[in-house]
Amino acid sequence: MGNTAYMFPGQGSQYKGMGKELFALFPNETQKASQLLGYDLVEVCVHNPNDHLHNTAYTQPAIYFISCLSYLKKTEQQTKNYPDFVLGHSLGEYAALFASGVFDLYTGLNLLQKRGALMSKINNGSMMAIIGPNVLTIHQLLEDNDLPNIGIANFNSFEQIVLSGNNHDIIQAKTILERHNYRCITLKVSGAFHSKQMEPARVEFMRFLMHFKFNAPKIPVISTTTVSLLEEKYILETLGFQLVKSVKWVQSILYLQTLAVDTFIELGPGNVLSRLNSHILK
Repeated sequence: MGNTAYMFPGQGSQYKGMGKELFALFPNETQKASQLLGYDLVEVCVHNPNDHLHNTAYTQPAIYFISCLSYLKKTEQQTKNYPDFVLGHSLGEYAALFASGVFDLYTGLNLLQKRGALMSKINNGSMMAIIGPNVLTIHQLLEDNDLPNIGIANFNSFEQIVLSGNNHDIIQAKTILERHNYRCITLKVSGAFHSKQMEPARVEFMRFLMHFKFNAPKIPVISTTTVSLLEEKYILETLGFQLVKSVKWVQSILYLQTLAVDTFIELGPGNVLSRLNSHILK
């Protein structure tokens, strides 16, 4: 029998109404989370007032908390039958770290609230999903068209990547890529995440992280930034530089296959990661 990995989603997995059943199952945890955040988390997730779920300052704590509750429900149902590995897509890595015992539920919530607030301040960029064949080689096409400042934020599958950069460059890239028959979808996000534009947020966030002590992982965590097992001594550094580096989802799933993982279970809102894996593992 092969190994099992639990996967936790990132931004883009949110939807109005998410977490409703979990909030009812974990009322005490949910009430405390709302108190710590300073607003009604249930109201944000279930009713989405003022379209908060498309504001990264609200989205990040919400997705993290629901993913963690999903993990708690799963482990309770299976009488603490833990996975062999955990990993997360971007902010999903925080839920993976919680599952691994690196920090508690509310410390992770504190970290994500700060992370989301810092990232939401940098709003002069945008992101765009690119779908089509050979997308992993698009960086060369961008360089050939004098767009070297656009970065690949996410390697999601062999047919999908996400670009990140300033608004002007992203618009130019869309025109060029559509001429090459790629499907381009501008994402509803507030900034150019996982790009060098997030450098000011990275610096401030790493200062914030230095106030926390992290435990050694009890379950092996695969970093989707480095595509390797995350060591205790590199947790702070990895979480900081995650803001400016690519999410290497394809590479991480392929790496887990070399570790005899043949079962991938997604925990959190939606099924974005399972759909990506269906293209990677086909």
